[in-house]
Amino acid sequence: MYFLIARTFQGVAFSATFPIIGAVTADWAVLTEHGLFVGLLTGCTQLSNMFTMPVSGALCSSSWGWQSVYYVHAGLSVFAFCCWILVYKDNPDEHSLVSIEELRRLQRGKVTKKSSHDEIPYRSILTSKTLWGVWIAAFADLLAVQVRFEYCNGFLGALPVAVQFFLKLVGGVSSDMLTCFDETWKLRVYNSLALGASAIFFTILAFVPRENRVTAVVVLVFAESLLGLNTAGFNKCATLHSRQYGHFVMTQIMNIWALTILLEPFVVHAIVAENNYTSWRNCFLCHSIALLICNAIFCVWADAKPAPWTNTDLGDRRNSIDENIKKEADEIIPLKI
Repeated sequence: MYFLIARTFQGVAFSATFPIIGAVTADWAVLTEHGLFVGLLTGCTQLSNMFTMPVSGALCSSSWGWQSVYYVHAGLSVFAFCCWILVYKDNPDEHSLVSIEELRRLQRGKVTKKSSHDEIPYRSILTSKTLWGVWIAAFADLLAVQVRFEYCNGFLGALPVAVQFFLKLVGGVSSDMLTCFDETWKLRVYNSLALGASAIFFTILAFVPRENRVTAVVVLVFAESLLGLNTAGFNKCATLHSRQYGHFVMTQIMNIWALTILLEPFVVHAIVAENNYTSWRNCFLCHSIALLICNAIFCVWADAKPAPWTNTDLGDRRNSIDENIKKEADEIIPLKI
């Protein structure tokens, strides 16, 4: 009973992570650093697995016993929560450590919020082809991720997590640095490297002979790890296209994740009911086909430009007016009495 209650509260807390990722990226990242922010923030799932698995194993085998696993994680959770409460502010202009120059840089090209309760254009968001492309790509991506979570445990299951986190950072930073290419094309290329390349390795995995276990593990690591490049694909597209409403768009990715956690065991069980080599081949091929189809849909509908309902042009004019007023004010020489 206590464990069920704890898991319920844990689920409520975890459900807030992706909306926060969208909000933090929209408010605290300059437009040329969305890839870096999304890579670091979405990497929380990989980092948590990289910490929890080895630490929990060490604590369970120590003299402190398995109970220490819960004490350590509870203590770290309280510490992280206190740091968040003390340091984080919703808006950069409310933070004492943000200078005027840094604030100008953060707000350049963005809409100045009238209040924290601005009405969200639900209908426009839910009828956006670009965002549906994002969610469809996320669905295929997260289904493939669940293969590792559900059926690849132990050290070898943690290896793709570490590589995935590294590729998240590489993908995010490199996407921001490549300024010589159109932003929308970068989204398509990186998403294809994530979902398309992963689909290729899932296809290869389907035809690896069962006696070549090492080869199968290596191919699976590549298939799962390459999904980390989604940082510069559909994840970045979600924040660039929806701008100040990124928290709502990212919330739907979180809901899709929860849906795939529920669906994947049933999908896999239906395909591999006989649990033999042929049925697992079909399972990998099904995931491969899903990744290719969903990536194709994303590439057709992807758009890095802000949606019309974000009113970015209006925000640009507001920022330009504010900067001109500030320049004129700086040129005024105060009279000395």
